[in-house]
Amino acid sequence: MKNKKTKKGSDRETEDLSIKEALEGIDNPVIEQLADKPEQLIEITALLTRHERYSSPLPPPEILESLERLSPGSVERIIDMAEKDAEHEREMEREQLAAKSRETILGQVFALIIGLATLGTSALITYMGHPGWGGVIGSGGLVALVSAFIIGRKG
Repeated sequence: MKNKKTKKGSDRETEDLSIKEALEGIDNPVIEQLADKPEQLIEITALLTRHERYSSPLPPPEILESLERLSPGSVERIIDMAEKDAEHEREMEREQLAAKSRETILGQVFALIIGLATLGTSALITYMGHPGWGGVIGSGGLVALVSAFIIGRKG
């Protein structure tokens, strides 16, 4: 009989099968013969598997207890490993945020430099007696900066 148990607040699911149920549907004459011999069923249980799924940085308490019994101190090492992994992920997120912030500030500084250089060049050319070219350079630079700003926001 399939018996699905889900604990409240847990993403764990277990399936327990009896030996007879596990052997049902297997088309193998050797297994059919052994299914009727209880003393040999113990050997067949090695073929059965219990599946457990969980989503957490740490295994459930039952597994931690059995691990600690098998290898004393292992639970503390597992918890330390999970804490270090979580701290590493947080540090990487902080670094990504800082890099993005630096990138944004650098982009704004370079846009200001390009804008001032374009306006200065436009003013100089206009002052030298070429107001048409000064207007073309000034408006062209302004259009390029606005376009880059808009395209950069969409990407």
